[in-house]
Amino acid sequence: MKICVYSDLHLGRARSDIALTPARDAELVILAGDIARGVEGVHWAQQTFPRVPVLMVLGNHEFYDHDFVTLADECKAAARGSNVCVLDRDAFELPGARVLGCTLWTDYLLKGAAQRAAAQAWALAWMRDFSSIRHGTRTLSPDDTVQAFQRDAAWLETQIAAADRPLIVVTHHAPTIQTAQPRYRDSVSTAAFHSHAEHLIRAPVALWIHGHTHYNARAQINGVPVLSNQLGYPREGGIGFDPTGAFQIDLPLR
Repeated sequence: MKICVYSDLHLGRARSDIALTPARDAELVILAGDIARGVEGVHWAQQTFPRVPVLMVLGNHEFYDHDFVTLADECKAAARGSNVCVLDRDAFELPGARVLGCTLWTDYLLKGAAQRAAAQAWALAWMRDFSSIRHGTRTLSPDDTVQAFQRDAAWLETQIAAADRPLIVVTHHAPTIQTAQPRYRDSVSTAAFHSHAEHLIRAPVALWIHGHTHYNARAQINGVPVLSNQLGYPREGGIGFDPTGAFQIDLPLR
């Protein structure tokens, strides 16, 4: 089965459009977050990929200028009745396989409990998530995203443990440091982009797709391929980004 994978297009303020050349024979498009703010990414996907199923998870930037609690439902409503399906702790059935999708924020424990406070302090100071995302009547906090990570991770554990078929997992944040940009691996900031969730990367998971890091790398974790196809910001040059988004999945999908 051929799929197209994209993430971190950052349509809107960073760029108005992007020249993608998706594989014509792709049977599925997967969008791993940070496509555009709010419901704009849903509408863009409907217009850009009208003839193929599109599965998308929300990245942190989808939530900018929106409410952390309500946006997922708003995106699902915008997608309802179309070829786009928004996954927020949701599963999508394929012939012979299942796709699991959620944002999977981080718990800031990548560098251990002793560095957790420092990682959260860095995120609070440097990430716009905590000034641009609402949580009801206040702004989002790192503790809110830790709780969201815990919900997502617990849901994934339950789904993986009970699965009776191969799984494709799609998250925005990275579940392992193995796909981190080498120059940042020792930085406390890495804990805001990657989590130590390698216990979830196991059979029957056959493929794990993520975004968020603006660094394209592939890794094999417990025999499971972990990959991304992220464009990133214009100033970053899209190093390693494939406009075709094409990946071949060798699963018994027929």
